[in-house]
Amino acid sequence: MPSLKYILFCFSLLLFNGCQNPPQVTHVLKSLNAESRAMCRDGGCPDLQVTFPVFSGDTVVAKKINLFITDWIRSTLFMGDDSSPTATEITQALDQYLLMAKDYQPELTHRNNYSGRLAADVTFSNHAMVTLKFTAQFNTAIDAKKSKTAYVSVDTSTGHLISLDDLVAQKEALTTILGQQTNALELFSSIGLVTVQKQYEYWQQNKSVGFNTYGLVVIDQSTSASQGKKFVQPTGQLPWNKILAYLNPKYFP
Repeated sequence: MPSLKYILFCFSLLLFNGCQNPPQVTHVLKSLNAESRAMCRDGGCPDLQVTFPVFSGDTVVAKKINLFITDWIRSTLFMGDDSSPTATEITQALDQYLLMAKDYQPELTHRNNYSGRLAADVTFSNHAMVTLKFTAQFNTAIDAKKSKTAYVSVDTSTGHLISLDDLVAQKEALTTILGQQTNALELFSSIGLVTVQKQYEYWQQNKSVGFNTYGLVVIDQSTSASQGKKFVQPTGQLPWNKILAYLNPKYFP
Protein backbone atom coordinates (compact mmCIF):
# COMPACT_ATOMS: atom_id res chain seq x y z
CA MET A 1 0.00 0.00 0.00
CA PRO A 2 1.42 3.42 -0.94
CA SER A 3 2.61 5.54 1.98
CA LEU A 4 0.79 8.68 3.01
CA LYS A 5 3.88 10.72 2.10
CA TYR A 6 3.85 9.27 -1.44
CA ILE A 7 0.13 9.99 -1.85
CA LEU A 8 0.60 13.58 -0.68
CA PHE A 9 3.54 13.96 -3.09
CA CYS A 10 1.45 12.74 -6.03
CA PHE A 11 -1.41 15.02 -5.05
CA SER A 12 0.94 18.01 -4.84
CA LEU A 13 2.41 17.14 -8.24
CA LEU A 14 -1.03 16.96 -9.82
CA LEU A 15 -2.02 20.25 -8.21
CA PHE A 16 1.17 21.93 -9.41
CA ASN A 17 0.76 20.67 -12.98
CA GLY A 18 -2.85 21.73 -12.97
CA CYS A 19 -1.78 25.24 -12.04
CA GLN A 20 0.48 25.35 -15.08
CA ASN A 21 -2.41 25.12 -17.51
CA PRO A 22 -3.15 28.49 -19.12
CA PRO A 23 -6.25 30.10 -17.62
CA GLN A 24 -9.21 30.03 -19.96
CA VAL A 25 -11.03 33.13 -21.12
CA THR A 26 -14.32 33.39 -22.98
CA HIS A 27 -15.97 36.27 -24.75
CA VAL A 28 -19.30 37.65 -25.88
CA LEU A 29 -19.80 40.03 -28.77
CA LYS A 30 -21.15 43.52 -28.12
CA SER A 31 -22.34 46.10 -30.65
CA LEU A 32 -22.92 49.85 -30.33
CA ASN A 33 -24.74 51.95 -32.92
CA ALA A 34 -24.70 55.70 -33.24
CA GLU A 35 -28.46 55.81 -33.73
CA SER A 36 -29.00 54.32 -30.25
CA ARG A 37 -27.07 57.10 -28.47
CA ALA A 38 -29.11 59.85 -26.82
CA MET A 39 -27.41 62.67 -28.74
CA CYS A 40 -28.41 61.11 -32.06
CA ARG A 41 -32.13 60.89 -31.50
CA ASP A 42 -32.68 64.19 -33.31
CA GLY A 43 -30.64 63.01 -36.31
CA GLY A 44 -27.45 64.46 -37.73
CA CYS A 45 -25.19 61.59 -36.65
CA PRO A 46 -23.16 59.37 -38.98
CA ASP A 47 -24.15 55.78 -39.65
CA LEU A 48 -21.53 54.44 -37.27
CA GLN A 49 -21.30 50.95 -35.78
CA VAL A 50 -18.75 49.62 -33.28
CA THR A 51 -18.52 45.86 -32.65
CA PHE A 52 -16.14 44.24 -30.18
CA PRO A 53 -15.73 41.18 -27.91
CA VAL A 54 -15.87 41.48 -24.12
CA PHE A 55 -13.68 38.88 -22.41
CA SER A 56 -14.34 37.20 -19.08
CA GLY A 57 -12.97 34.24 -17.16
CA ASP A 58 -9.50 34.77 -15.72
CA THR A 59 -9.90 38.27 -14.28
CA VAL A 60 -6.34 39.51 -14.89
CA VAL A 61 -6.04 38.19 -18.44
CA ALA A 62 -9.55 39.24 -19.48
CA LYS A 63 -8.94 42.74 -18.12
CA LYS A 64 -5.73 43.10 -20.14
CA ILE A 65 -7.37 41.93 -23.38
CA ASN A 66 -10.41 44.16 -22.85
CA LEU A 67 -8.16 47.13 -22.14
CA PHE A 68 -6.19 46.51 -25.33
CA ILE A 69 -9.43 46.45 -27.36
CA THR A 70 -10.69 49.58 -25.62
CA ASP A 71 -7.44 51.44 -26.32
CA TRP A 72 -7.64 50.57 -30.02
CA ILE A 73 -11.25 51.72 -30.34
CA ARG A 74 -10.79 54.97 -28.43
CA SER A 75 -7.62 55.88 -30.35
CA THR A 76 -9.33 55.09 -33.68
CA LEU A 77 -12.35 57.23 -32.80
CA PHE A 78 -10.23 60.09 -31.48
CA MET A 79 -10.68 63.29 -33.47
CA GLY A 80 -10.21 65.97 -30.81
CA ASP A 81 -7.67 68.73 -30.34
CA ASP A 82 -6.03 67.06 -27.34
CA SER A 83 -2.72 65.28 -27.80
CA SER A 84 -4.29 61.94 -26.84
CA PRO A 85 -7.76 60.50 -26.23
CA THR A 86 -9.38 61.49 -22.94
CA ALA A 87 -12.12 58.84 -23.07
CA THR A 88 -11.64 55.90 -20.71
CA GLU A 89 -14.52 53.73 -21.95
CA ILE A 90 -15.77 52.74 -25.40
CA THR A 91 -19.17 54.40 -24.97
CA GLN A 92 -17.47 57.62 -23.92
CA ALA A 93 -15.12 57.49 -26.93
CA LEU A 94 -18.10 56.91 -29.23
CA ASP A 95 -20.03 59.85 -27.79
CA GLN A 96 -17.02 62.16 -28.12
CA TYR A 97 -16.61 61.12 -31.76
CA LEU A 98 -20.31 61.69 -32.47
CA LEU A 99 -20.20 65.18 -30.94
CA MET A 100 -17.30 66.09 -33.20
CA ALA A 101 -18.95 64.47 -36.21
CA LYS A 102 -22.19 66.39 -35.67
CA ASP A 103 -20.24 69.66 -35.75
CA TYR A 104 -18.93 68.78 -39.21
CA GLN A 105 -22.09 67.10 -40.44
CA PRO A 106 -23.23 69.97 -42.74
CA GLU A 107 -19.87 69.88 -44.54
CA LEU A 108 -19.84 66.12 -44.98
CA THR A 109 -23.33 65.00 -45.90
CA HIS A 110 -23.17 66.35 -49.44
CA ARG A 111 -20.34 63.88 -50.11
CA ASN A 112 -22.63 60.95 -49.20
CA ASN A 113 -21.68 57.82 -47.26
CA TYR A 114 -21.38 59.66 -43.97
CA SER A 115 -20.57 56.43 -42.17
CA GLY A 116 -18.03 54.27 -40.39
CA ARG A 117 -17.50 50.73 -39.17
CA LEU A 118 -15.18 49.57 -36.39
CA ALA A 119 -14.89 45.90 -35.54
CA ALA A 120 -12.70 43.81 -33.25
CA ASP A 121 -13.28 40.16 -34.10
CA VAL A 122 -11.90 36.93 -32.65
CA THR A 123 -10.67 35.02 -35.70
CA PHE A 124 -8.78 32.21 -33.96
CA SER A 125 -8.33 30.78 -30.46
CA ASN A 126 -6.90 27.68 -28.80
CA HIS A 127 -5.67 26.65 -25.35
CA ALA A 128 -2.80 29.17 -25.42
CA MET A 129 -3.73 32.18 -27.52
CA VAL A 130 -6.41 34.24 -29.19
CA THR A 131 -6.09 36.22 -32.43
CA LEU A 132 -7.95 39.50 -32.83
CA LYS A 133 -8.69 41.15 -36.16
CA PHE A 134 -9.15 44.93 -36.02
CA THR A 135 -11.00 46.55 -38.90
CA ALA A 136 -11.69 50.28 -39.24
CA GLN A 137 -13.44 51.64 -42.31
CA PHE A 138 -14.39 55.29 -42.56
CA ASN A 139 -15.77 57.37 -45.37
CA THR A 140 -12.79 59.05 -47.03
CA ALA A 141 -14.32 62.46 -46.36
CA ILE A 142 -14.10 61.80 -42.62
CA ASP A 143 -10.77 60.10 -42.02
CA ALA A 144 -9.33 57.86 -44.72
CA LYS A 145 -6.02 57.41 -42.88
CA LYS A 146 -7.75 55.44 -40.14
CA SER A 147 -9.19 52.89 -42.57
CA LYS A 148 -7.09 49.81 -41.82
CA THR A 149 -7.15 46.11 -41.01
CA ALA A 150 -4.66 44.51 -38.64
CA TYR A 151 -4.19 41.27 -36.71
CA VAL A 152 -2.74 40.79 -33.24
CA SER A 153 -2.38 37.64 -31.14
CA VAL A 154 -2.62 37.53 -27.35
CA ASP A 155 -1.24 34.98 -24.90
CA THR A 156 -4.22 33.80 -22.83
CA SER A 157 -2.01 32.81 -19.88
CA THR A 158 -0.63 36.35 -19.46
CA GLY A 159 -2.78 38.72 -21.52
CA HIS A 160 0.32 40.00 -23.30
CA LEU A 161 0.68 40.49 -27.04
CA ILE A 162 2.65 37.72 -28.76
CA SER A 163 5.46 38.96 -30.98
CA LEU A 164 6.05 37.53 -34.42
CA ASP A 165 9.34 36.08 -33.14
CA ASP A 166 7.43 34.07 -30.55
CA LEU A 167 4.76 32.88 -32.97
CA VAL A 168 7.10 31.61 -35.67
CA ALA A 169 9.79 28.98 -35.05
CA GLN A 170 11.23 28.77 -38.57
CA LYS A 171 11.02 32.31 -39.92
CA GLU A 172 12.92 32.00 -43.19
CA ALA A 173 11.15 28.78 -44.18
CA LEU A 174 7.72 30.25 -43.50
CA THR A 175 8.50 33.50 -45.31
CA THR A 176 9.78 31.60 -48.34
CA ILE A 177 6.76 29.32 -48.62
CA LEU A 178 4.40 32.24 -48.15
CA GLY A 179 6.03 34.04 -51.06
CA GLN A 180 6.01 30.94 -53.25
CA GLN A 181 2.46 29.72 -52.71
CA THR A 182 0.31 32.81 -52.26
CA ASN A 183 -0.29 36.21 -53.75
CA ALA A 184 2.02 37.55 -51.03
CA LEU A 185 4.85 37.26 -53.56
CA GLU A 186 3.22 40.06 -55.54
CA LEU A 187 2.70 42.00 -52.32
CA PHE A 188 6.37 41.76 -51.35
CA SER A 189 7.73 42.50 -54.82
CA SER A 190 5.48 45.55 -55.16
CA ILE A 191 7.26 47.17 -52.22
CA GLY A 192 10.74 46.05 -53.21
CA LEU A 193 11.23 43.36 -50.57
CA VAL A 194 13.04 40.81 -52.68
CA THR A 195 14.93 38.91 -49.99
CA VAL A 196 13.51 36.67 -47.28
CA GLN A 197 15.15 38.71 -44.51
CA LYS A 198 13.69 41.98 -45.76
CA GLN A 199 10.28 40.38 -46.13
CA TYR A 200 10.41 39.11 -42.56
CA GLU A 201 11.54 42.51 -41.25
CA TYR A 202 8.58 44.03 -43.04
CA TRP A 203 6.21 41.63 -41.24
CA GLN A 204 7.72 42.67 -37.91
CA GLN A 205 7.48 46.38 -38.58
CA ASN A 206 3.87 46.25 -39.74
CA LYS A 207 2.60 43.70 -37.18
CA SER A 208 0.47 42.31 -39.99
CA VAL A 209 0.43 38.57 -39.29
CA GLY A 210 -2.62 36.82 -37.89
CA PHE A 211 -4.54 33.57 -37.89
CA ASN A 212 -8.07 32.52 -38.74
CA THR A 213 -9.93 29.26 -39.37
CA TYR A 214 -8.20 28.93 -42.75
CA GLY A 215 -4.66 29.45 -41.52
CA LEU A 216 -2.16 32.29 -41.59
CA VAL A 217 -2.94 35.77 -42.91
CA VAL A 218 -0.46 38.54 -43.71
CA ILE A 219 -1.71 42.06 -44.44
CA ASP A 220 0.15 45.04 -45.83
CA GLN A 221 -0.68 47.72 -43.26
CA SER A 222 1.42 50.36 -45.00
CA THR A 223 -1.30 50.97 -47.59
CA SER A 224 -4.17 53.35 -46.89
CA ALA A 225 -7.30 54.46 -48.62
CA SER A 226 -7.03 57.47 -50.90
CA GLN A 227 -9.70 59.99 -51.80
CA GLY A 228 -12.33 58.53 -54.07
CA LYS A 229 -10.81 55.04 -54.20
CA LYS A 230 -12.02 51.81 -52.65
CA PHE A 231 -10.16 50.75 -49.52
CA VAL A 232 -8.15 47.57 -50.23
CA GLN A 233 -5.14 46.09 -48.44
CA PRO A 234 -3.03 43.38 -50.12
CA THR A 235 -3.41 40.06 -48.32
CA GLY A 236 -1.59 36.75 -48.46
CA GLN A 237 -2.81 33.49 -46.90
CA LEU A 238 -1.57 29.97 -46.22
CA PRO A 239 -3.69 27.02 -44.99
CA TRP A 240 -2.90 25.32 -41.68
CA ASN A 241 -1.43 22.21 -43.31
CA LYS A 242 1.22 24.40 -44.98
CA ILE A 243 2.30 26.37 -41.90
CA LEU A 244 2.06 24.29 -38.71
CA ALA A 245 5.56 22.85 -39.13
CA TYR A 246 7.05 26.35 -39.01
CA LEU A 247 5.15 27.70 -35.99
CA ASN A 248 6.05 27.73 -32.31
CA PRO A 249 4.68 24.53 -30.69
CA LYS A 250 4.07 26.50 -27.49
CA TYR A 251 1.14 28.15 -29.23
CA PHE A 252 0.48 25.59 -31.96
CA PRO A 253 1.00 22.07 -30.57
